[in-house]
Amino acid sequence: MMWGAHHRILTDYVQPGRGCAWAVLDYRRDGRNDVDSVLAEAGACVDAGPLRLGAGIGYDRSDTDLALGGKQKLEGWHGVAEADLRLGQSGAVLSATAIYGDWNVNLRRAYLNGANTDTSSGSTDARGVALRARLDWFDVVGNDSFGLTPTLSYTWSRVTVDGYTETGGGFPVTVGRSVDETSEGRMGLTGRFTLAEPTTLRLRGEYIHRFDRFDGGPAFQIIGTGMGGVTGLYAVDRDHARLGADIDQRIGRSGVLSLSAHKVVGNAGGNPFSVSASFHFGF
Repeated sequence: MMWGAHHRILTDYVQPGRGCAWAVLDYRRDGRNDVDSVLAEAGACVDAGPLRLGAGIGYDRSDTDLALGGKQKLEGWHGVAEADLRLGQSGAVLSATAIYGDWNVNLRRAYLNGANTDTSSGSTDARGVALRARLDWFDVVGNDSFGLTPTLSYTWSRVTVDGYTETGGGFPVTVGRSVDETSEGRMGLTGRFTLAEPTTLRLRGEYIHRFDRFDGGPAFQIIGTGMGGVTGLYAVDRDHARLGADIDQRIGRSGVLSLSAHKVVGNAGGNPFSVSASFHFGF
């Protein structure tokens, strides 16, 4: 969600005033891992001189198709807070964003038991936190009809999934608690093109580098057999890119309806795409 619904900072939508409010609907599809995710969020912000402070809350859901007809469903909520600081009249904005999420996870694991397909089920809780520091230099080159905005950011995230014990099936397992931390840097460039007085197109490219090297899985044990292990330690694709486009339609004096689409490219672990619709307005 940090690079879906919040791929742009709050200052990028509505000019400074007394404050702003927003509503976002976000969808993400990862075809390689058969994951569909949706997010709905609303929030508000207030301006204090060069500082814009915003906070919002949202609903999250993710559905994953597993092997042999298994399923995983994640559902819960998240909260987001953002602070944007305009650095004088330069067009540069330094921002910090924090997201915390809390979700319920329900799993139905399917596997072969002899010649038959068997299933075991489990449920657990997960929590996640993500922090991002970012610098945008809006329209460092350009005019009213065209502009270039470079972006530099660093993001750290941590997701914790509690342990759980499956029920049902011939070989239910006990799964241990897992903690996954990631950190990444991004360099991006956005081109702004004014198509008509109320309509703006933005085209974006980002280079992404992950500083951590591996993703790991939890330990597990098959109940009653003494057999178990860990789900693996996987090397991640540390360097890839992301391409995106936004169409902004200004409504009235202070409203902006924005539609966006993004696609990851060059990632051996899959190239998910996402689309987002948002409405921001100032007051």
